[in-house]
Amino acid sequence: METTQQFKLISIPKYYQLKQIILQEIKDGKYSADTKLPSEIELIQKYGVSSITARRVRHELVREGVAYSIQGKGCFVKGINNKKNGSSEKGKQYTRRIVFIMPDASVEYSNKLIQGLLDITQPKGYRLEIYNSDDDYTKETKLLSKCLEEPISGLIFNPITADGKYNHLFQLQKKGIPVILMGNDLPNYNFDFVGIDEKKGVKKAISYLIKMGHRKIVYLGGGLHLTGIRARFEGYILALKKNRINPDPDLILTDNKKIYNSSEEEGYQRIKEFLKKNLKFTAVFAKDDMVAFGVLKALKEKNIKVPDDVSIIGFDDFISQYFEVPLTTVKQEPYYRGYYTAKLLMKRIENPDSLPSGIKGSNSSEKILLPTKLVIRDSVKKIK
Repeated sequence: METTQQFKLISIPKYYQLKQIILQEIKDGKYSADTKLPSEIELIQKYGVSSITARRVRHELVREGVAYSIQGKGCFVKGINNKKNGSSEKGKQYTRRIVFIMPDASVEYSNKLIQGLLDITQPKGYRLEIYNSDDDYTKETKLLSKCLEEPISGLIFNPITADGKYNHLFQLQKKGIPVILMGNDLPNYNFDFVGIDEKKGVKKAISYLIKMGHRKIVYLGGGLHLTGIRARFEGYILALKKNRINPDPDLILTDNKKIYNSSEEEGYQRIKEFLKKNLKFTAVFAKDDMVAFGVLKALKEKNIKVPDDVSIIGFDDFISQYFEVPLTTVKQEPYYRGYYTAKLLMKRIENPDSLPSGIKGSNSSEKILLPTKLVIRDSVKKIK
């Protein structure tokens, strides 16, 4: 008897994860053309999902043209190209695939971002497939190689580093397959990119701290190999200089040689080490809200009160309103990042002659930076 299979990526809807599993099994030949797919009851028993989830998966497979339904008998695989049955029929719907490769599908913003993508791609009949690279460059390149081997309509790619070699992307666009970068731009290339204006958002946050009387402001957070995190750090420096404050190297806690299990641990460990130096500071800017959460935890252990003794600002605003001290933070909107990424991809698919070359120095790519908003809560106090 098969045991119930549980899902690991809790931030991606279960129906999407289950649909991905079935699609992969079809491509691998487990279900050949005209083979019956598992019933709703079988899906519920094997994967531990609800009847609503099981029904939705089957409905979407039919709607996307992957399967067909016979009343009273069930759902069956359409004649698509898979390894086992050797069929040469690709099927129009099978090629209407959009692949989304991201470094960590379990992060808090994934649900909203994916919904933004779906709201554009689904009405146009495209199937969105989501792959997690687990912040692993080798796995990332294998997924990109797979995109070259199989028919896809477009690629949305969130690379794990700005410094990697991604020649696969050139090959895809030579084949007429549009590539949209998201989250982390590649400065050595020239592909379309959709991100957020992180530099401007942090600059506004630091300016707010300065307006509230703070001049000794700690910057905490590694990851400068990522263009987004680098932009946040640049925003910090720009705000200080604009207000005639010289950046203090002792207050800048960016990359170090240690590897942390989570952003929370990074914030917790690094602020504990920093406090041992007994340096004067009145505020902390954390590169993201979970780093800020770790800082809050460490300060509380030392009986340092927020905001009475130290003010804190984070970045993201996914769960920060639920902290013990509701966090002032720079809010980003992952839904709109997904929405505008998908819109740009549809534009490229429908106008293939408009594809950028990908070569650095050409001017044909689009760079879209979405605005942020400073959300003021209880973690910042005005000082004299």
